[in-house]
This record gives sequence, structure tokens and C-alpha cells, in this order.
Amino acid sequence: EYTSTDTPDFVEVATESP
Repeated sequence: EYTSTDTPDFVEVATESP
């Protein structure tokens, strides 16, 4: 999966930032 350590992708943003 994507994490905040990498580039803030749509998956990362959707999972962490609502």
C-alpha cells in the first residue's frame, strides 16, 4: 500500500485524510 513516507497519492490521502 501507499504510505505518508512516499508521495501522497490518492490512496494515501483517501486512507489517512478524509
